[in-house]
Amino acid sequence: MNRGVAMAFATLVAVAGAACAGESQEGEQSGSAAGDPVDAGEPIRLGFPTVDYEALRNVGVEIDRGDHAVIAEALAAAVNERGGIDGRPLEIEVVTYDVLNPASAEAACVQLTEDLGVFAVLTGFAGPAASSNRCLTDHHVAVLSEELDDATLAAGGRDTPVFTTNAGPARQMQ
Repeated sequence: MNRGVAMAFATLVAVAGAACAGESQEGEQSGSAAGDPVDAGEPIRLGFPTVDYEALRNVGVEIDRGDHAVIAEALAAAVNERGGIDGRPLEIEVVTYDVLNPASAEAACVQLTEDLGVFAVLTGFAGPAASSNRCLTDHHVAVLSEELDDATLAAGGRDTPVFTTNAGPARQMQ
């Protein structure tokens, strides 16, 4: 996982923690002590759409950035070993898509948002499939990515936070 994705993940965990901080019942102790294993509370699900590298190899592109499911599982385990997010376990749902096929990305978006019910998505969709990022905002799922197109950034708003770590002149934090 590259540095930008790791930074985006850390930011999403912070956003999820802040969003969940006020959800406990009055008088009920919220969270768990650092280091306590997490086993209670509704899990916080983050989505992580990742490129199908096998599909790229089939068209002659040799890129392999590791097994994102294993990486996501290790990150979630590390957070959960430290008490989760406000006492709630973190789950990261990894869904692969063919970066050259926007319909594949659209299906991955529906799987993340409707079937898996993720709170937020890390990285969004890339390349020709980037148009599927709009599917995420249409489902009111927070998006955090290194780079998002202007249409996705514009679609974010009060109900759908959209963040980018590429804060150049045309793309500022939304």
